[in-house]
Amino acid sequence: MVMDIFGRIFTQINEISGRIPTLSIISGLNAGGAAYASVMTDTVIMIDGSMMAVTGPVVIKVATGEEVSPDEMGGAQLHAEKSGEAHYRVPDYPTAAQLVKRYFSYLPQSMFDFPPQAQTWERSGARPDLRAIVTSARKNARLKRNANWDVRTFIDAAVDVDTWFEYHESFAPSVVVGFARVAGVPVSIIANQRSVLGGSMTAASSSKVTRFLRLANTYHLPVITLVDVPGFIATQAESEGQILSKGAALLMMYPNVMVPQISVVIDMAFGGAYCAMGSSTTETERSRFCHHYGFPTGQIAVVGKEAGPFFTYGFNGGDAVMRNRQQQRYETEYLNMDMAFAKEFVVPLEPEDLRKRLLEDVPKLYASYQNYWRKLAKELKLVQEKCHYPVSYTHLRAHETTSLISYAVFCLKRGGG
Repeated sequence: MVMDIFGRIFTQINEISGRIPTLSIISGLNAGGAAYASVMTDTVIMIDGSMMAVTGPVVIKVATGEEVSPDEMGGAQLHAEKSGEAHYRVPDYPTAAQLVKRYFSYLPQSMFDFPPQAQTWERSGARPDLRAIVTSARKNARLKRNANWDVRTFIDAAVDVDTWFEYHESFAPSVVVGFARVAGVPVSIIANQRSVLGGSMTAASSSKVTRFLRLANTYHLPVITLVDVPGFIATQAESEGQILSKGAALLMMYPNVMVPQISVVIDMAFGGAYCAMGSSTTETERSRFCHHYGFPTGQIAVVGKEAGPFFTYGFNGGDAVMRNRQQQRYETEYLNMDMAFAKEFVVPLEPEDLRKRLLEDVPKLYASYQNYWRKLAKELKLVQEKCHYPVSYTHLRAHETTSLISYAVFCLKRGGG
């Protein structure tokens, strides 16, 4: 039966999922079981003119009477921009082939290996002046002018030259994710994009980050998070889009990331969204692989200055002069990094030192992580020998925070010797 064949395909994909990097290229019509098999892989590339859907337009017309085109049902643009099922959209197959080659250059052969490091070169000439960008944006915000920036400028200033490779670019653009190298080490980058929705987190962007974190964690890519987030968007549409559950999934994902993490607050870090973006508040016992920094010009608080006076002072209403006065008071007293630095939630980092700090931290943290992982692999092998039960590396990641002794007991209860 066809269903049995597809069931076997799904099982095989599931068995290799998280063990070796997988990728699908959609170059034509792709419906039913083939579409499910494609989205089960780590990454999906769609070529313009292709389609990926539960079923095709002909079946839909017969079953429901609705007439839809292949593009409307599951075209490359739809999946790249709206559903998020396609991570890359390309015009033709040669472009897809080049993209595949670059994509796999950042990943290991399997989760049992580490990604390949590469020799890199420093940029000739000056890097972007991050301090000037932040200072200018803050001034413009006070004057009610455009205070946006493209966070890719900060990424470009932080990573090795010509190594930035964006991932899932067209979907949920209020957050930017992608691969790069720092001191030759492959890393994953997550950054709030201020020029889109002010960098606010949505249900879609939460899912985007959660899935990318899972990919980075599986294939040993250190996570660098550039934080500039005013909060989760609170609208009816986002509530209907399950922002609570998808935000919660992100909050649960960061603490379970095993690879080294470095977060930098580059400006705003408000409310639960700050916690969701890899802050020190969500650390676990693996904190030895985590460093948290903040620009002195940053702001860590529960809310911004518009709502701050109401929550802090109980102030609600008044004329424009009084509101402005209360907002300035809140900004002076709370919208700063003083408490965060004093409580050592974050370590001060000057904007111009971002690249230097990453060059120092990434190789050291990654070397420690590699030693830690090799030790765990040896202990896992011992558990397998003692329990006479096939314990997978996938289980190791899922249960890494529990003791291996407890895990050995678990194996024995499952029928080990």
